[in-house]
Amino acid sequence: LARGIALEMIEQGWVARYWSSVNLTAVLHSTQGPQATDRLTDVINENINEQLLILDDFGVETITPWVISHYEWLLDKRWDSLAPTVITTNLPEKEIKAISSRIHSRMTDLGVSQWRDMAGIPDYRRQARR
Repeated sequence: LARGIALEMIEQGWVARYWSSVNLTAVLHSTQGPQATDRLTDVINENINEQLLILDDFGVETITPWVISHYEWLLDKRWDSLAPTVITTNLPEKEIKAISSRIHSRMTDLGVSQWRDMAGIPDYRRQARR
């Protein structure tokens, strides 16, 4: 779903950045260390400033307070600037709220967000490929 959205938006002329949440978290962690302090800010700012940001499978990464604080930083800045952001997850809404009420608030703010519950839609990965 997320990759399909990215491809469609790119075809329409958008500049889109796609991340699986696991990969984004790994990149954020790679910015740690004595020589890397500016790199973390660079990675966050690159994603804050992207025209369209797509985060796939939110919640499958290892959830730690450090990870959540950086996702909150990123998503809060995008929310403040009304930057289009697509987030996919298999987590129920109550689990997102338990992870971070701040992230949940940004994802469900009906003034700027559209929440689409895809529960009950068959998983395409469980269907035979043609």
